[in-house]
Amino acid sequence: MFIRSVSYEIKPGMMEEAEQLYHTLTRKAIDSREGFEQGYAMINSKTGVAVTVAVWTSKEAFEEYNATEAGKEMAERVSPLLANPPIVTEFDKLLRP
Repeated sequence: MFIRSVSYEIKPGMMEEAEQLYHTLTRKAIDSREGFEQGYAMINSKTGVAVTVAVWTSKEAFEEYNATEAGKEMAERVSPLLANPPIVTEFDKLLRP
């Protein structure tokens, strides 16, 4: 199992565009990707902070996705919306209640 959490600080006035990008490009790209199990996105419209969490069957499955055109396009399209570089954290276990 491989879990990847990314925290973003979105530029002022760009949160709606970031949310739209998530709904169109991100969900479409990873929902159909082999190895992707589930994902979440959380936003705080007041602070401009967004967090995504993606659960993959393995790190290799994530890396295969990340190397695709869809994965590269996602990074390119998100970058101009960010006030700072994203903070990436990786995990190897998901604890469930």
